[in-house]
Amino acid sequence: MIDNLDKSFLRLKTSFADAKFELLQDSEFVYRENIVLNPNNIYTQISNSLTSIAFDDSYIVELVDCADNVVLDITDKVFINEFQDHKGIYQIAFEIAPIQEDFYFERLFLRFTHLDSDLKLWSNPILVTEQCKTFRLEYKNYSYYQGISYEIANIYQSIDLVGYINLPSTKETTKIYTQLNGDIRQSRPIQAIEYLFNIDFIDSFTFTRLSTALNSELIYINGIRFIKSENVQSDERQGKSNYFTTSFKGQFNETDTLDLGYQILPAFTYVTLNPLGMFTTVTFPSGVNTDTMNLKIKSISNVKLWNFTNDAFIGNVPFNSIINNSFNIDLSSFGLSFGEYYITFDAVSIYNQIFNLTDKNIYKFSIQNGHYNNTQYNNLQYFTD
Repeated sequence: MIDNLDKSFLRLKTSFADAKFELLQDSEFVYRENIVLNPNNIYTQISNSLTSIAFDDSYIVELVDCADNVVLDITDKVFINEFQDHKGIYQIAFEIAPIQEDFYFERLFLRFTHLDSDLKLWSNPILVTEQCKTFRLEYKNYSYYQGISYEIANIYQSIDLVGYINLPSTKETTKIYTQLNGDIRQSRPIQAIEYLFNIDFIDSFTFTRLSTALNSELIYINGIRFIKSENVQSDERQGKSNYFTTSFKGQFNETDTLDLGYQILPAFTYVTLNPLGMFTTVTFPSGVNTDTMNLKIKSISNVKLWNFTNDAFIGNVPFNSIINNSFNIDLSSFGLSFGEYYITFDAVSIYNQIFNLTDKNIYKFSIQNGHYNNTQYNNLQYFTD
């Protein structure tokens, strides 16, 4: 099935057979190893489906082989934003965190499964490896382009493609002008370095998507702004195969760089902190307290207790029991009495996001006398002893 509309490098199809479809049906040698996910990198793509895609946060995502056998469950590494495009069709922008496992040259597919319906979506074939010589392509437009409502999705798309820089060359621009006395002059040449990118083997699927991406308004290759001067051109098909060679040219603006990080995954931050607020010596939870973050925790460090009034360092707070997105701290050894205190700490998510809590006004608590007697006032409405 020919799909001239969806130019996503990770195109999603409801049929596994359509996902594996090869345009050049007479090919005796089929090459589908252009599109690569480096297991250490983050990738983002936007769907352009003819029918609505809706998961409602109820999905699993797996890597499957050519027989649709599950190779790896990557659900906890895939994050989805659903949006309605300008045609009224629900699409998804999805982000893939580092998969952290190398499958070398095994041809794999992404399989999305909706847990509350029969909906399944398969991507085109990909490699998940760092063994290939690739370049990273990041691209975006300001408004609707080639079926993608960028003004709604508003993210960069990114992918790795097998290819390499071949040769740099100089590109000179001069102006010829005639002086008032009739003499012909040439301005000093403006020189720029132009780079040639080569792709020795490319199939028609990847070729059409690369051609589209290189016409985007914003293009970065390996994190550096790239201005295309010559788009890809298809060379002669190699024998009875589905591949051919191609190349493209452009210039780099090395003063304009891009380091995206995550675009869909929420920023790593706290959800609950304990203890927090005002306590009496009776109500203060002096033992183990549990703090929670919004994402799973990889590590906690530098948990410190301070005097709020003078910022004097009191001591390092023991912590333990990191379970998913929560961890425990133990204040029992400090014997805290009347006063104001605050806690600071550093945390790293399993996605290597760093959170540093340094603001003294956030994790703040105090121990003081109650304002009212608890035998006379409701301790849910008043601060009582």
